[in-house]
Amino acid sequence: RILMFVANIIVSRILGREAYGQYSSVTSTVNLFVLFSGMGIASTLTHYIAASKDDDHQLGVYIGTLSRICVAFSALFSLALLLLSNQVSYLSTGTAALAHYFRIVSLAIFFSSMSSVEQSIMVGFEKFKNSAMVQLVRCGLFCVLNCFLPRKYGINGAIYALLIAHAVQYVISVIVNRRIYA
Repeated sequence: RILMFVANIIVSRILGREAYGQYSSVTSTVNLFVLFSGMGIASTLTHYIAASKDDDHQLGVYIGTLSRICVAFSALFSLALLLLSNQVSYLSTGTAALAHYFRIVSLAIFFSSMSSVEQSIMVGFEKFKNSAMVQLVRCGLFCVLNCFLPRKYGINGAIYALLIAHAVQYVISVIVNRRIYA
């Protein structure tokens, strides 16, 4: 959390008041989409994994089913933001000025939602240290990327930093979970 706080201070200093306001509008809207796309699946999955650690077949069923549901909803919400970016921009700011940014960050909805599922698998298996390390890598990467990308590319750089950090978190989480569950 501290790294994310630091990263946001860095971004705000680099982008300036107006561009940081736009960036904040985009990220808060994306967080709202992530909230709905996850549909509480992550906490449900944590509960079922913790309750049936000794039954590999049941674990496979829970993880497979709930992961597929989250993939479907995450993809649906990502696609919805991609296709409705103009309308979402109008609703959030009154103009279409942020539509381009919403299109870029729509993919982050998928990665963020799926990362939360992967994180919940780690927590269900009581791999708290692994979960914390993955979060630390994401936040550290986000902080580092935000030192460079917004300087060169402005708000686009900050949006890409967010997208890259969530994508890397998802990939690392999948790799860690394959080692845990395999």
